[in-house]
Amino acid sequence: MASLAYASSDQNDAMIEDVTAKNNFNLGMGFRGPGMKVKDSVSSYNGQSGIKMAGEDKNNPVTVVQFQGMVSSDHNKVHGIEVDVGVGRGPTNQFAEVNVAGVLNSYLNKEHGIFINTDVNMKNQNFVNGFTVEESGSFNACNNGRRDITNKGKVKFVDMGMGGYTCNVTATLGAGEGLPVCEDCPACDN
Repeated sequence: MASLAYASSDQNDAMIEDVTAKNNFNLGMGFRGPGMKVKDSVSSYNGQSGIKMAGEDKNNPVTVVQFQGMVSSDHNKVHGIEVDVGVGRGPTNQFAEVNVAGVLNSYLNKEHGIFINTDVNMKNQNFVNGFTVEESGSFNACNNGRRDITNKGKVKFVDMGMGGYTCNVTATLGAGEGLPVCEDCPACDN
């Protein structure tokens, strides 16, 4: 069991594989920079968000995280997955991209399954594809405390297959743009 998984990259790929980040005081896993890959890992019962991705401004390589195999973020005290601006980066657009090639689950978190914060832009740059679920992938955000998907930023949600998103409660807040079309969540016992 890892106490904390954090990866940062300027140009090279970084792989987090078969990691369990559990019962941490703060985050379970954190990512910033291009070429981040997470495979067959779990982040649960952490004091803040299970997985956090920090965006970068347009003068730095955009944060790109790909999820492969089975990745889950559950029972965290804040969000399952959080996309936010980088620490000390200021209130300018921060760019991030998420690609789901496997199965990404975010369930039974206290606040949101995924929370995309203000000033995160996953839409309006030609090098940013947004939040993409590949044909063979799925993103499942179900039975979270407040909402399954909350978007305060700008996101282009893309489903390369059919029914790649599963969620029940979604919202855009403030200047938020974009929500996916979701299949309904199955019944779930806590």
